[in-house]
Amino acid sequence: MQIFADWGNTNFRAFLMKDGEIVDRYLSAEGGIQKVFTAPENRVADYSGFITKHIAGWLKEYPAAPIYIAGAAGGRDGWVETAYSIAPAGLADVKRNLHRIAPDHLGAAAGREIYIASGCTIAMKDGRHDVIRSEEVKSLGAARHLKRDDVLLCIPGTHCKWVKIEGGKIVHFESALTGELYGILSERGALAALFRFDKNSQQKDMGSFDQGLEMAGRGFDLLTDLWQVRAQKLRANPHPADMQAYFSGILIGHELRQMDRLFPGKPPAVLLMDGGAKREFYARAFDWLGWKLDCEVDSETAVVSGLLGVI
Repeated sequence: MQIFADWGNTNFRAFLMKDGEIVDRYLSAEGGIQKVFTAPENRVADYSGFITKHIAGWLKEYPAAPIYIAGAAGGRDGWVETAYSIAPAGLADVKRNLHRIAPDHLGAAAGREIYIASGCTIAMKDGRHDVIRSEEVKSLGAARHLKRDDVLLCIPGTHCKWVKIEGGKIVHFESALTGELYGILSERGALAALFRFDKNSQQKDMGSFDQGLEMAGRGFDLLTDLWQVRAQKLRANPHPADMQAYFSGILIGHELRQMDRLFPGKPPAVLLMDGGAKREFYARAFDWLGWKLDCEVDSETAVVSGLLGVI
């Protein structure tokens, strides 16, 4: 038996594993590190306390089961900050860099073997740098699941990641703040006030999303396009029916246009995410830009395949 976990900024997902198969699952939207982590001096108590409370039944029934964690739990505000694998990196590199939590950092999980994946970093020729945590496991896991050595993956999320794998190794990746920017501007500021009092703003209407894509496609700057969310609501007649869907169209449209420049030629991409409105939005945006979606892999399949490849 093993316990796998995908511990990110906004969610905690755990999987009880036996002979390479999932036998039970646990999900907590309250378990993201943004809510679990309180202060550097409390990190051991924060993380060990959460995991021993929320999967207590598994831990009691399987006291010898090791835990393997991918995600932000290995970041600066995580349980421990693990050293990054350096791109190009494959599953063998991630396995070699698995970090075992030292006994004095286990806290309430004392006596348990707990490992955290390394994440991955890249230094680009133009002077930029980038980092990923959990997406290195998910992208390599998706490639392993698909039995492909070469693939481009789009991984929407709080921080949207685009990962290029060649020869079974991550060779390049790019990040976009699409999800986080949506969350912040939806909760605070001038746009949030529009959404709060508009019963039609539910981020569901595809026609309004398409109008956002059209705005993004005109070639203007993201910052000026974002102001159109407010201006269209106040002055356009008719304005988009669902302003949050319109807002999403602008953000996702700009993300794809930028990635079109960073990954020239629109190589066929794999969409790595779960279902729901956001999945429909991304699929629609790919079609709008004339970018072929090769196939889709859900997050659970990807992270489990990736962790199976490194244990």
